[in-house]
Amino acid sequence: MSADLPFYEHPMLRLLHFASEAFSGLERLLTVFYNRDLNKLQAYSLMISAEEKTKAEPLDIHEFYGYFFTRRREMKSYEWLVNEDLPFETRRSNYVPVIFDEFQRNILVLRLSNPDDSNRDLLYLFFDPRKIIKGVNAGLQELDTARKDLLAEMAYRVSLTLLQSYQNDSHHFQRFVANTRFLAQKIQQERSRLESMQKNIGQSLINLALDIIGEYALQKGIKIHLSSEAELLIRNYSGDITLLRKAIVEACIFAHTLNEGASKEITIYDWHLRFDGHEIKSKAQGKADEKKHDDKIQRTLELLNRLEQATRQVIEKNLPVTGKNLGLFCDKPISAPAISDAIKKHHDRIQELLRQFPENWPLLREHFTPVNQILKPKQNFGQQKAAG
Repeated sequence: MSADLPFYEHPMLRLLHFASEAFSGLERLLTVFYNRDLNKLQAYSLMISAEEKTKAEPLDIHEFYGYFFTRRREMKSYEWLVNEDLPFETRRSNYVPVIFDEFQRNILVLRLSNPDDSNRDLLYLFFDPRKIIKGVNAGLQELDTARKDLLAEMAYRVSLTLLQSYQNDSHHFQRFVANTRFLAQKIQQERSRLESMQKNIGQSLINLALDIIGEYALQKGIKIHLSSEAELLIRNYSGDITLLRKAIVEACIFAHTLNEGASKEITIYDWHLRFDGHEIKSKAQGKADEKKHDDKIQRTLELLNRLEQATRQVIEKNLPVTGKNLGLFCDKPISAPAISDAIKKHHDRIQELLRQFPENWPLLREHFTPVNQILKPKQNFGQQKAAG
């Protein structure tokens, strides 16, 4: 367990540190608790020092195991003890009480429930009676049994509330850790599965390559081997299988050509394989085709926008919406036959855009017959009315 992670610390140890700072007049503290992870009792002692911050030290309680086992089964929530009540306590206070024997009872033991074994963990608070009396700021006769019971009751209630909170925190943290470990195991299992799958795929690619190479070698009457570098390259291949087949065939031809007449046994090295080039070319061609399509769509958009604007002006002039009139009101005047040719040339893209953007170019759709007929079902474009 790590001291840097309080949720990893046993709740009784957290309570021990809290009590050392919360209660004044303490000389030292002792806690005895059941640790479920270790399945045994543990004990820690903490000395109080005004000069420096101390830490809890583990104690060997093997000799008094039976004593603490019995004390943890007692039901009394708290009580005041004297040194003589503790078989493990050999220290004797230098303070000699002069009024009441009650002052000798300066050790408060709290019994707090442990859900892990249904017994009670122990927290011993060793008070210095002189510091308690000074803290009361009154006469000695005021530190009586009633006041000590009140102090014990308050200490018990505060400790019980905090301990339950610590136990709840610890429970949730343990669940979080368990869930995280479960997820980590699942991730590792999935990783192992993927690695195994990748290994199998890689071996399948090698087998494919050997089949292709074997077929080529049989045709040419030669023997062909794969170098370890070429085998690694093929094993890690992740592209199109068709490209891989082509690259292996080309590698056979390349290696055979370089070795022509020199030997009946050749080796294919990694530098014979050029499937990366095929992939790059294929991807580059795809991007080029996509860009080409985008450029054409842009030109079709510009055509529709120009014709829509011209249609608006023709209507405002109360003129018939014909190709001739639209051509006159375009930002750059064009002839009616040119408009007809443009619509024919852009027919498929006009159809695509009109369907994709049904709210656009309303005037053109309604008033210009060549455009209006593009969306009509079973309409042969060759039968459309000329723009003029």
